[in-house]
Amino acid sequence: MAGELGSIRILVANAGLNGMYGPFVYVPWDELVEVEDITIGTILKGTIQTVAAVLPHMIEQKYGRIITLCGGGVERPLENQVIYSGAKGGVTSFSRCLALELSHRPEDIKVNIYEPGFVKTGLINSGEIVPNWVGQDRSRDNTEIVLKYIGTDINLTTKHVLPYALPSCKANGKLFRDYSIRKMISGGSKLRKAMKQMRQASAPAQAPNT
Repeated sequence: MAGELGSIRILVANAGLNGMYGPFVYVPWDELVEVEDITIGTILKGTIQTVAAVLPHMIEQKYGRIITLCGGGVERPLENQVIYSGAKGGVTSFSRCLALELSHRPEDIKVNIYEPGFVKTGLINSGEIVPNWVGQDRSRDNTEIVLKYIGTDINLTTKHVLPYALPSCKANGKLFRDYSIRKMISGGSKLRKAMKQMRQASAPAQAPNT
């Protein structure tokens, strides 16, 4: 690869797959293994294997910048994406451990982790909905509400990533974000109220007591 394309100085390892969206308790047992294999295989194993393929070239040239992507549920609990969040948590741990190992070596290779927040991409509506939970339309309504209150702007993403891809980067093993914690807390409060109102509006009316 390096012989054909030249040196590999920057790697952004971005692997994502929605898998099955919905509460973990509703995931059918007979489908769980397949969901695990696909989701964890793509996100965690895909990231590890990509880094493993590139790292020898960076060691040989004594320089490299590696940026991996983590996601929801890594720093705070996230409903309805338990397996996805577990895989992204694995990416974060892998990246931090690798960064520690590389810090003891003479090469200038840095590994950092980017958390972009909730961004509207094709990934959001590509996953399968957990059976016996809510329909596809309800799930998309939920997604639009989440984007409204805690969504981040994908057009601003590169501004936060670029400093960690430059030769001047000194950070190693750092998780950096594309959103404000204050905004996340404030937006999260509004989001919970909006979701509660949606659940109440969609709940079936109770029959009057006789």
